[in-house]
Amino acid sequence: MDKLKVCFLGNWYLGAKVLEELADKVTITTVISTVKDDKFSKLVKNVAQSKKIDFFDTLSSDWKEILLINKYDLIISVSFDYLLSSELYEKSKYGAINLHQSLLPKYRGRDPIVNAMLNNEENIGFSIHYIDEGIDTGKILFQASWPISLSDTLQTINLKTAVFAKSVLYEVINKIIITDKSQGYIQIGEVSLAPKLQKIAWNKKVIDIRKEYALQ
Repeated sequence: MDKLKVCFLGNWYLGAKVLEELADKVTITTVISTVKDDKFSKLVKNVAQSKKIDFFDTLSSDWKEILLINKYDLIISVSFDYLLSSELYEKSKYGAINLHQSLLPKYRGRDPIVNAMLNNEENIGFSIHYIDEGIDTGKILFQASWPISLSDTLQTINLKTAVFAKSVLYEVINKIIITDKSQGYIQIGEVSLAPKLQKIAWNKKVIDIRKEYALQ
């Protein structure tokens, strides 16, 4: 497969790790992220600069115009904070895909991991799906899950997700999207939402988070 021309939209640790892995396998010509004062929000920018990829900050650029005036083979979103209207990705040859940290249709929204922790879920995972105009409602291309440990933290869950996701995302693109020309499958099951919750420490364990919220 010839290298795809890709626009990467992403933030935080997971976004940075996936970008780092994909940058050597596809032609990422544009990276768009949101850079704030904390060190975690700068991780994607750091990878883009190290790979000499054109970088745009959503807070200081007209990033939607960038998507409109350029034509990409594929748009990839990982931990990106903004919704995409169809006009922003409909010119893309293979559309746009998103990596979401839940087993969709469970926990659609901004804070899937913490919501899964607080709802005493036994498993955690991620979904790779096509983007449509809903919130995490697009057709599924791939899902993976594993048990939540009471000793897990946001950090360990993100580490596990990053290790697994970065190893399979290219295969999903190459085999499922490009070779099989798959349109994915409709999400099936109980729908739940994952609203943004209060900030939780990166190293706080699941068991402690559940005890703390049970008392509230």
